[in-house]
Amino acid sequence: MSDELYTKSVDNDTYKRFYYDEAGYGIAQWTTNRRKRNLYFYCRGKNKSISDLNC
Repeated sequence: MSDELYTKSVDNDTYKRFYYDEAGYGIAQWTTNRRKRNLYFYCRGKNKSISDLNC
């Protein structure tokens, strides 16, 4: 899966294993489920993509 498709799949909620897949994500390449879950819910609460650097 490409980075773009991965991000779109997480953003549109079709990829359900984002915080458990242990794949690095973001500038810091977070792999822990707690950090990725917090990123996901923070961005989702602001109606932003998980890839939005301002989020």
